[in-house]
Amino acid sequence: MASWTSQSTSSLLPGEPWTSAKALAAFENPTALAEGASGAPKVRTAALQPPTAGSTPIRRLKDFSLVLSGSGSGSALIDEASVGVLVPGTIRVVTTIASSGSPTTFTTSFRKNGVAFATYTNLTGVRFSDVAVSLGDRIDIQVTASTGSSCTITLTDNKIESGTADFAVA
Repeated sequence: MASWTSQSTSSLLPGEPWTSAKALAAFENPTALAEGASGAPKVRTAALQPPTAGSTPIRRLKDFSLVLSGSGSGSALIDEASVGVLVPGTIRVVTTIASSGSPTTFTTSFRKNGVAFATYTNLTGVRFSDVAVSLGDRIDIQVTASTGSSCTITLTDNKIESGTADFAVA
């Protein structure tokens, strides 16, 4: 994490020497600002453009698999496939679903605040859904499966997309 370095306006006036400390601050301060470093001014979400549904990735999520050995059922809700909303608007949730083995039934759900807004049962391939979001909403992906034998359900290329490149989720 970059450190925030405060600069007095008087040290930046014409004729003042350009020092390595000033150069380092000029280099690190934008990163420190974005990272929320101690002492740095805070970025207000009002400064960000509200997201609209689109195909520009604004957050990539971890790939994961649900593996069942033998008969039974299971589910996976992976923390790394969860995001918090910073700016209200509309976002697109995307995943690529694959299955191997012999699942009897498997369901992939996109959820907002723990409630499914899109559900795909026994479907593979690229799946996406647009959802209206508000500040503080949580978006996650869950997969459940039941089987009479071993199977694996894999979700890859998980991401949040928008029509703008603004950072709308964390």
